[in-house]
Amino acid sequence: MKLRTIRYYMKQGINNVKRNVSLSCASVVSIASALFVLGAILSIVFNLNHIVRGIESRMEVTLFLESSITDEKIRGMEETISNWQGVTYVNFISRHDALASWKKELGDQGRLLEGYTRENNPLPDYFIIRADKPEYVDMIARNAQILESVEKVNYSKPVVEFIERIANILRVAGITLVVMLLFISVLIISNTIRVTVFSRKKEIGIMKYIGATDWFIRWPFVVEGLMLGLSGSILSSALIVGIYYAVYYYSHGMLLSGFNMDFLNLLGISDVVYPLLMVFLPLGAGIGIIASIWSLRKHLRV
Repeated sequence: MKLRTIRYYMKQGINNVKRNVSLSCASVVSIASALFVLGAILSIVFNLNHIVRGIESRMEVTLFLESSITDEKIRGMEETISNWQGVTYVNFISRHDALASWKKELGDQGRLLEGYTRENNPLPDYFIIRADKPEYVDMIARNAQILESVEKVNYSKPVVEFIERIANILRVAGITLVVMLLFISVLIISNTIRVTVFSRKKEIGIMKYIGATDWFIRWPFVVEGLMLGLSGSILSSALIVGIYYAVYYYSHGMLLSGFNMDFLNLLGISDVVYPLLMVFLPLGAGIGIIASIWSLRKHLRV
Protein backbone atom coordinates (compact mmCIF):
# COMPACT_ATOMS: atom_id res chain seq x y z
CA MET A 1 0.00 0.00 0.00
CA LYS A 2 1.41 3.38 -1.04
CA LEU A 3 2.00 6.18 1.45
CA ARG A 4 -0.23 8.49 -0.59
CA THR A 5 -3.06 5.97 -0.36
CA ILE A 6 -2.61 5.66 3.42
CA ARG A 7 -2.74 9.45 3.74
CA TYR A 8 -5.95 9.46 1.70
CA TYR A 9 -7.54 6.84 3.98
CA MET A 10 -6.49 8.77 7.11
CA LYS A 11 -7.80 12.08 5.75
CA GLN A 12 -11.13 10.59 4.73
CA GLY A 13 -11.46 8.83 8.09
CA ILE A 14 -10.87 12.08 9.98
CA ASN A 15 -13.36 13.88 7.74
CA ASN A 16 -15.94 11.19 8.46
CA VAL A 17 -15.54 11.78 12.20
CA LYS A 18 -15.91 15.54 11.73
CA ARG A 19 -19.10 15.14 9.66
CA ASN A 20 -20.96 13.56 12.62
CA VAL A 21 -19.37 15.04 15.72
CA SER A 22 -22.31 14.35 18.06
CA LEU A 23 -22.64 10.70 17.00
CA SER A 24 -18.86 10.28 17.09
CA CYS A 25 -18.80 11.60 20.66
CA ALA A 26 -21.63 9.22 21.61
CA SER A 27 -19.61 6.32 20.15
CA VAL A 28 -16.49 7.30 22.09
CA VAL A 29 -18.44 7.68 25.35
CA SER A 30 -20.19 4.32 24.89
CA ILE A 31 -16.90 2.48 24.32
CA ALA A 32 -15.26 4.34 27.21
CA SER A 33 -18.18 3.42 29.49
CA ALA A 34 -18.01 -0.27 28.58
CA LEU A 35 -14.23 -0.42 29.01
CA PHE A 36 -14.38 1.60 32.24
CA VAL A 37 -16.83 -0.90 33.75
CA LEU A 38 -14.59 -3.74 32.55
CA GLY A 39 -11.52 -2.05 34.04
CA ALA A 40 -13.22 -1.37 37.37
CA ILE A 41 -14.39 -4.98 37.67
CA LEU A 42 -10.99 -6.40 36.68
CA SER A 43 -9.25 -4.09 39.17
CA ILE A 44 -11.52 -5.33 41.97
CA VAL A 45 -11.11 -8.98 40.96
CA PHE A 46 -7.30 -8.63 40.69
CA ASN A 47 -7.18 -7.17 44.19
CA LEU A 48 -9.57 -9.74 45.66
CA ASN A 49 -7.35 -12.50 44.26
CA HIS A 50 -4.34 -10.69 45.74
CA ILE A 51 -6.04 -10.52 49.15
CA VAL A 52 -6.98 -14.21 48.97
CA ARG A 53 -3.40 -15.19 48.13
CA GLY A 54 -2.15 -13.05 51.02
CA ILE A 55 -4.55 -14.68 53.48
CA GLU A 56 -3.76 -18.16 52.17
CA SER A 57 -0.02 -17.57 52.53
CA ARG A 58 -0.57 -16.74 56.21
CA MET A 59 -3.39 -19.18 56.82
CA GLU A 60 -3.21 -20.43 60.37
CA VAL A 61 -5.21 -22.76 62.57
CA THR A 62 -5.45 -21.63 66.20
CA LEU A 63 -6.15 -24.21 68.93
CA PHE A 64 -7.41 -22.73 72.20
CA LEU A 65 -6.77 -25.08 75.10
CA GLU A 66 -8.67 -25.80 78.28
CA SER A 67 -7.36 -24.06 81.37
CA SER A 68 -6.87 -27.38 83.16
CA ILE A 69 -4.36 -28.77 80.64
CA THR A 70 -1.02 -29.92 82.04
CA ASP A 71 2.48 -29.17 80.71
CA GLU A 72 2.96 -32.85 79.89
CA LYS A 73 -0.19 -32.89 77.75
CA ILE A 74 0.95 -29.71 75.98
CA ARG A 75 4.30 -31.28 75.02
CA GLY A 76 2.61 -34.46 73.83
CA MET A 77 0.06 -32.46 71.83
CA GLU A 78 2.83 -30.39 70.18
CA GLU A 79 4.63 -33.56 69.10
CA THR A 80 1.41 -35.06 67.73
CA ILE A 81 0.53 -31.94 65.74
CA SER A 82 4.06 -31.68 64.28
CA ASN A 83 3.61 -35.14 62.71
CA TRP A 84 0.38 -34.26 60.91
CA GLN A 85 0.48 -34.09 57.12
CA GLY A 86 0.81 -30.56 55.75
CA VAL A 87 1.93 -28.96 59.03
CA THR A 88 5.00 -26.76 58.62
CA TYR A 89 4.92 -24.75 61.85
CA VAL A 90 3.66 -25.30 65.38
CA ASN A 91 4.05 -22.77 68.14
CA PHE A 92 2.68 -22.92 71.67
CA ILE A 93 1.74 -19.58 73.26
CA SER A 94 1.13 -19.67 76.98
CA ARG A 95 -1.62 -17.53 78.48
CA HIS A 96 1.03 -15.46 80.29
CA ASP A 97 2.98 -14.78 77.08
CA ALA A 98 -0.28 -13.90 75.34
CA LEU A 99 -1.13 -11.34 78.03
CA ALA A 100 2.35 -9.80 77.87
CA SER A 101 2.12 -9.60 74.07
CA TRP A 102 -1.32 -8.00 74.26
CA LYS A 103 -0.05 -5.33 76.65
CA LYS A 104 2.88 -4.63 74.33
CA GLU A 105 0.61 -4.28 71.28
CA LEU A 106 -1.58 -1.77 73.12
CA GLY A 107 1.43 0.44 73.87
CA ASP A 108 0.45 3.29 76.19
CA GLN A 109 -3.01 1.78 76.53
CA GLY A 110 -1.47 -1.37 77.98
CA ARG A 111 -1.89 0.04 81.47
CA LEU A 112 -5.58 -0.80 81.13
CA LEU A 113 -4.58 -4.46 81.55
CA GLU A 114 -2.47 -3.93 84.68
CA GLY A 115 -5.24 -5.43 86.78
CA TYR A 116 -4.67 -8.82 85.19
CA THR A 117 -1.98 -11.03 86.75
CA ARG A 118 -0.86 -14.63 86.39
CA GLU A 119 -3.65 -15.64 88.76
CA ASN A 120 -6.61 -13.91 87.06
CA ASN A 121 -5.36 -13.90 83.43
CA PRO A 122 -8.51 -14.31 81.24
CA LEU A 123 -6.59 -15.49 78.15
CA PRO A 124 -6.23 -19.20 77.27
CA ASP A 125 -3.14 -21.15 76.26
CA TYR A 126 -3.13 -21.86 72.53
CA PHE A 127 -1.26 -23.37 69.59
CA ILE A 128 -0.67 -21.64 66.27
CA ILE A 129 -0.41 -24.08 63.36
CA ARG A 130 0.55 -23.16 59.80
CA ALA A 131 -0.14 -25.35 56.79
CA ASP A 132 2.09 -26.00 53.80
CA LYS A 133 -0.85 -25.48 51.41
CA PRO A 134 -4.38 -24.03 51.88
CA GLU A 135 -5.97 -27.39 51.03
CA TYR A 136 -4.46 -28.92 54.20
CA VAL A 137 -6.20 -26.43 56.51
CA ASP A 138 -9.55 -28.24 56.65
CA MET A 139 -7.91 -31.56 57.50
CA ILE A 140 -5.75 -29.95 60.21
CA ALA A 141 -8.78 -28.21 61.71
CA ARG A 142 -10.75 -31.49 61.76
CA ASN A 143 -7.87 -33.32 63.43
CA ALA A 144 -7.52 -30.53 65.99
CA GLN A 145 -11.19 -30.63 66.94
CA ILE A 146 -10.96 -34.24 68.12
CA LEU A 147 -7.88 -33.67 70.29
CA GLU A 148 -8.38 -33.92 74.02
CA SER A 149 -8.26 -30.63 75.99
CA VAL A 150 -8.95 -28.49 72.90
CA GLU A 151 -11.68 -25.98 73.73
CA LYS A 152 -12.01 -24.17 70.38
CA VAL A 153 -10.51 -24.20 66.87
CA ASN A 154 -10.30 -21.05 64.75
CA TYR A 155 -9.08 -20.68 61.18
CA SER A 156 -9.53 -18.26 58.30
CA LYS A 157 -10.79 -20.64 55.60
CA PRO A 158 -14.39 -19.31 55.69
CA VAL A 159 -13.06 -15.79 55.09
CA VAL A 160 -11.12 -16.96 52.03
CA GLU A 161 -14.13 -18.85 50.66
CA PHE A 162 -16.35 -15.79 51.17
CA ILE A 163 -13.93 -13.53 49.28
CA GLU A 164 -13.61 -16.09 46.47
CA ARG A 165 -17.42 -16.25 46.15
CA ILE A 166 -17.60 -12.47 45.86
CA ALA A 167 -14.86 -12.51 43.22
CA ASN A 168 -16.70 -15.18 41.20
CA ILE A 169 -20.00 -13.27 41.38
CA LEU A 170 -18.23 -10.10 40.24
CA ARG A 171 -16.63 -11.96 37.33
CA VAL A 172 -19.93 -13.36 36.05
CA ALA A 173 -21.96 -10.18 36.60
CA GLY A 174 -19.15 -8.02 35.23
CA ILE A 175 -18.64 -10.07 32.08
CA THR A 176 -22.40 -10.03 31.40
CA LEU A 177 -22.60 -6.25 31.86
CA VAL A 178 -19.48 -5.60 29.76
CA VAL A 179 -20.72 -7.81 26.90
CA MET A 180 -24.01 -5.84 26.86
CA LEU A 181 -22.17 -2.50 26.89
CA LEU A 182 -19.77 -3.59 24.16
CA PHE A 183 -22.69 -4.73 22.00
CA ILE A 184 -24.34 -1.33 22.48
CA SER A 185 -21.03 0.33 21.56
CA VAL A 186 -20.82 -1.68 18.33
CA LEU A 187 -24.39 -0.66 17.44
CA ILE A 188 -23.70 3.04 18.09
CA ILE A 189 -20.47 3.03 16.08
CA SER A 190 -22.05 1.13 13.20
CA ASN A 191 -24.98 3.58 13.15
CA THR A 192 -22.53 6.50 13.20
CA ILE A 193 -20.72 5.05 10.19
CA ARG A 194 -24.01 4.24 8.44
CA VAL A 195 -24.96 7.92 8.60
CA THR A 196 -21.69 8.79 6.87
CA VAL A 197 -22.27 6.04 4.29
CA PHE A 198 -25.78 7.32 3.51
CA SER A 199 -24.49 10.87 3.11
CA ARG A 200 -21.89 9.63 0.63
CA LYS A 201 -24.03 6.98 -1.07
CA LYS A 202 -23.94 8.68 -4.47
CA GLU A 203 -20.16 9.19 -4.20
CA ILE A 204 -19.67 5.52 -3.27
CA GLY A 205 -21.83 4.48 -6.25
CA ILE A 206 -19.67 6.53 -8.63
CA MET A 207 -16.48 5.07 -7.14
CA LYS A 208 -17.86 1.54 -7.63
CA TYR A 209 -18.90 2.40 -11.18
CA ILE A 210 -15.39 3.56 -12.16
CA GLY A 211 -13.83 0.41 -10.71
CA ALA A 212 -12.88 1.16 -7.09
CA THR A 213 -12.52 -2.01 -5.05
CA ASP A 214 -14.65 -2.68 -1.97
CA TRP A 215 -11.63 -2.30 0.31
CA PHE A 216 -10.63 1.02 -1.25
CA ILE A 217 -14.09 2.30 -0.29
CA ARG A 218 -14.11 0.49 3.04
CA TRP A 219 -10.73 1.64 4.41
CA PRO A 220 -11.71 5.26 5.32
CA PHE A 221 -14.63 3.91 7.33
CA VAL A 222 -12.37 1.34 9.00
CA VAL A 223 -10.04 4.22 9.93
CA GLU A 224 -13.04 6.09 11.33
CA GLY A 225 -14.05 3.10 13.47
CA LEU A 226 -10.46 2.61 14.57
CA MET A 227 -10.20 6.25 15.67
CA LEU A 228 -13.47 6.08 17.61
CA GLY A 229 -12.47 2.81 19.28
CA LEU A 230 -9.01 4.03 20.25
CA SER A 231 -10.42 7.32 21.54
CA GLY A 232 -12.84 5.42 23.78
CA SER A 233 -10.12 3.11 25.08
CA ILE A 234 -7.77 6.05 25.80
CA LEU A 235 -10.54 7.91 27.66
CA SER A 236 -11.44 4.86 29.77
CA SER A 237 -7.75 4.15 30.45
CA ALA A 238 -7.23 7.71 31.71
CA LEU A 239 -10.24 7.39 34.02
CA ILE A 240 -9.13 4.01 35.41
CA VAL A 241 -5.53 5.18 35.94
CA GLY A 242 -6.65 8.37 37.72
CA ILE A 243 -9.18 6.67 39.99
CA TYR A 244 -6.94 3.70 40.85
CA TYR A 245 -4.03 6.05 41.53
CA ALA A 246 -6.18 7.99 44.02
CA VAL A 247 -7.57 4.85 45.70
CA TYR A 248 -4.13 3.24 45.93
CA TYR A 249 -2.50 6.22 47.62
CA TYR A 250 -5.47 6.70 49.93
CA SER A 251 -5.23 3.05 51.06
CA HIS A 252 -1.44 3.34 51.34
CA GLY A 253 -1.89 6.36 53.59
CA MET A 254 -4.36 4.40 55.75
CA LEU A 255 -1.81 1.58 56.16
CA LEU A 256 0.89 4.06 57.17
CA SER A 257 -1.54 5.46 59.72
CA GLY A 258 -1.74 2.08 61.44
CA PHE A 259 -4.75 0.41 59.81
CA ASN A 260 -3.27 -3.05 59.34
CA MET A 261 -6.05 -4.55 57.22
CA ASP A 262 -5.66 -6.93 54.26
CA PHE A 263 -8.31 -5.16 52.15
CA LEU A 264 -6.19 -1.97 52.24
CA ASN A 265 -3.12 -3.75 50.90
CA LEU A 266 -3.84 -3.20 47.20
CA LEU A 267 -1.81 -4.33 44.22
CA GLY A 268 0.74 -1.83 42.93
CA ILE A 269 -0.38 0.59 40.24
CA SER A 270 1.78 -1.02 37.54
CA ASP A 271 0.40 -4.50 38.43
CA VAL A 272 -3.12 -3.34 37.55
CA VAL A 273 -2.79 -0.49 35.06
CA TYR A 274 -0.36 -2.05 32.57
CA PRO A 275 -2.37 -5.29 32.07
CA LEU A 276 -5.54 -3.21 31.60
CA LEU A 277 -3.87 -0.96 29.03
CA MET A 278 -2.67 -4.04 27.15
CA VAL A 279 -6.32 -5.14 26.93
CA PHE A 280 -8.06 -1.79 26.43
CA LEU A 281 -6.16 -0.48 23.40
CA PRO A 282 -6.52 -3.54 21.14
CA LEU A 283 -10.06 -4.19 22.41
CA GLY A 284 -11.21 -0.61 21.68
CA ALA A 285 -9.55 -0.68 18.26
CA GLY A 286 -11.07 -4.08 17.51
CA ILE A 287 -14.57 -2.92 18.47
CA GLY A 288 -14.28 0.10 16.15
CA ILE A 289 -12.99 -1.96 13.22
CA ILE A 290 -15.62 -4.70 13.65
CA ALA A 291 -18.42 -2.10 13.88
CA SER A 292 -17.22 -0.30 10.74
CA ILE A 293 -16.96 -3.49 8.67
CA TRP A 294 -20.34 -4.66 9.94
CA SER A 295 -22.05 -1.39 9.04
CA LEU A 296 -20.69 -1.51 5.48
CA ARG A 297 -21.53 -5.09 4.60
CA LYS A 298 -24.82 -4.15 2.85
CA HIS A 299 -23.98 -0.71 1.55
CA LEU A 300 -21.19 -1.82 -0.77
CA ARG A 301 -23.69 -3.69 -2.92
CA VAL A 302 -24.25 -0.70 -5.15
